[in-house]
Parts: sequence; structure tokens; C-alpha cells
Amino acid sequence: VSRGKDYTRATHSLDKHFLIMKYEVKMYVAGKVFTEECYAANYQDAKETAQARNPKAKIVSVNGKF
Repeated sequence: VSRGKDYTRATHSLDKHFLIMKYEVKMYVAGKVFTEECYAANYQDAKETAQARNPKAKIVSVNGKF
């Protein structure tokens, strides 16, 4: 017996999707500190993205930007 649509997927849709946020990653190379902005799902992904863009730089800090 069909009782209509199954809404269980709709109520849990946020569990399957990542909330993307803008991060500001400060990096250091050759005596200079610069900022790399990127969009990522979490701090670790932001660090990995910034490091991939600047492989020789050292990460100083990662901050979420609202």
C-alpha cells in the first residue's frame, strides 16, 4: 500500500552535503607573510588547498571568514 512520497531523504539531505565556507590561510615564504583565500568544507581541506597552490610555503594560520 503506497502512502505517498517518502520524505526521509529530504529530512536528512544536509547530512550528505558539505557546507562550503571561505577560509583565509596565512602563509610564510622568503621572509614574507601573505594570505591565500579559498573555499573549503573544513579547516583541513583549506590547508591542503592552500599548500597545493603554494608547495614551498609554510602555513602560519587558518581562519574561517564569515
